[in-house]
Parts: sequence; structure tokens; C-alpha cells
Amino acid sequence: MIKLAVDVGNTQAKCALYDDKNLQCVEKFEYPLGTDFDKFLSDKNIDAAIVSSVSDNGQQIYRKLAGRGVKTLWLSAELKHPLRIDYETPETLGADRLAAVAGAADEFGSDALLVVDAGTAITYELVRDGAYLGGNISPGMQMRFVALHRFTARLPQVTEDCCGNTFGKNTRQAMANGVVAGLVSEIDGFIDTARNKYGVETVVMTGGNAVFFDKKLKNSIFVRPNLVLDGLHKLLCYNI
Repeated sequence: MIKLAVDVGNTQAKCALYDDKNLQCVEKFEYPLGTDFDKFLSDKNIDAAIVSSVSDNGQQIYRKLAGRGVKTLWLSAELKHPLRIDYETPETLGADRLAAVAGAADEFGSDALLVVDAGTAITYELVRDGAYLGGNISPGMQMRFVALHRFTARLPQVTEDCCGNTFGKNTRQAMANGVVAGLVSEIDGFIDTARNKYGVETVVMTGGNAVFFDKKLKNSIFVRPNLVLDGLHKLLCYNI
């Protein structure tokens, strides 16, 4: 049985094909979706699919799959989830967050786990005793760089490549250092809190900036670039 997991993010759609439990391939498609995405779908004999979306592009992909006769699930809090969702407003819980904790719990267990997704936004998800207990959301690295530039009169647009001495010797270094060092302290701080207050032993990080932060943190983490896709596959299998 060929299954497709689609993670529709803010900047691109990531698609993963699975044969039974094995990941076959991962493809990424930029918006707006073009003929390359249609060709990807037409070349594959897909039996079932699941779509997770944090943007309006998800509905377009869902309709394309359903139009091809593929049994397609839309990820929401209404689907069965292997974890107990202890969240006051589960209907507002981001689909990518639901998928990430499912993927992490499937690989590492659900006794005491923190899942960090370092993407456009950074999310922190706490899992303990088989339940998703909640999490936090903060601006991601690129969002912070853009905000410094857009909401000030003279600060330039910079990237993480501008980092230099611990305390910047010029404005670009100062901005880059402030964003990167601030995020490192934030991430380590949440990990410390999760470990000291909730007994978390395992921390899993995913997202586009996971590899960047991996060696900068004082805490030991596991990096899983395809965590959301693996979680989507897990949820698809759990609901069909």
C-alpha cells in the first residue's frame, strides 16, 4: 500500500511517500504549485493520503488528491490520535504540532518528551505519560531578522551568516548575534524547564533550522528532519 503524507507549510509543501512503514522519498514544492506537483501526483500510484496544513494552500492539495480518487484525510483534532490531547482548545492546535508529537512519540515513546520545531515559528510541545500536555510558540529565526528590519527605520536586513564575536563589532553582527544567541538561550531554557519541572529526558528537534541549532545548544537533542512527515504517516495508518 502506497501512502502519501503532505506537510503544507508557510513557504513550501513537503511530500513523503511510504510503502508500508518504509519512507521511500521526500519531495519539496514551492508555492504557487505548478505542473511539477501535478506530475509528482500522476507518476505515483497512491492508495491513501493525509494532508496537514498551516496555510490556505492545503485545501488546493486536498482537492487535487481527492479528485484523483485517493482516500485523503485532512489532519485536525477530530482524527484519532495515539496520544491523549490535554489542550483547552484542541480545534486551534496546529496540524503540524499534532503530527510532530505523533512522530516523536512513535519513535521515542510518550513517557517524558519535548518536541521542538524550529521553522518559520518555533514550537515547543510537552508529552508525558501518554498525553500531549501543551506547548509554546515563539517567532522563528528568519521572522526575527525580518522584524528587526521592517519595524525599525535604519536597521538592515541580515541573516545568521552575519554572526561574529560574542558582542558584535558592527550593526550587522550585533543584530545576528542578538537573534541567534537569544534563540539558543530560549531553546535551552525551555529544555531546562522541561527537564527540571516535568522530568523530560528526551528532546527531539525538527524544522528547517534544527541542524543549525543542534551544535549550538548546551543540551543534548535528537534531530529528525522528517519528524512531521513521519508523524503524518503514523496518523494516517492510525485512522484508516
